[in-house]
Formats: sequence, structure tokens, C-alpha cells
Amino acid sequence: MRFRDQTIVFKNGAKGQNFEIPTANPLNYFHVISRSAELPKLTIDGKLFLPPTDRRKIDGNWPLVMVVPGSLGVAPSHVKHAETLVR
Repeated sequence: MRFRDQTIVFKNGAKGQNFEIPTANPLNYFHVISRSAELPKLTIDGKLFLPPTDRRKIDGNWPLVMVVPGSLGVAPSHVKHAETLVR
């Protein structure tokens, strides 16, 4: 199951919100530097975890944690680390 299709809610009530990250798939470093406009475009999925409303700073600034799948996806340990950081 894709990461974006999973519903993840931490014990403190923080719920992962899906977001997309535009990126590209270069053949090598040369293409990144010299031909970046020609790179095949793709989008990767991520989840944004914010602390519950009552834990956010009054001025509207608060820390956040983003979990973005790598080449092997997202392991349960990655989600557990995110939960620890959001807590």
C-alpha cells in the first residue's frame, strides 16, 4: 500500500496530512547541472505531521515533521521516529 493511502494518527492526536513533492529523475550529475529542464518530472508522496493545536506556539510558529518515502518506502521505524519527534 502506498504511504499516501495509509491513515496514520499518533497517540497525541497528530494525523498525517498528505502532500506532494515535485522532483525529477536525472540520469546522472551532468543532467542535473546542464539539462535540468529536460529531466523526466515526477512527484513523490509525503506526510506532514503537526503537533495538536493546543501544543502549538501562540505566535503561529511550530515545529513540524515530514516523512517522505525513500527508494525502499517508509518503514514502521520511520513512522515511530516521526511520532517521537511530534510528541
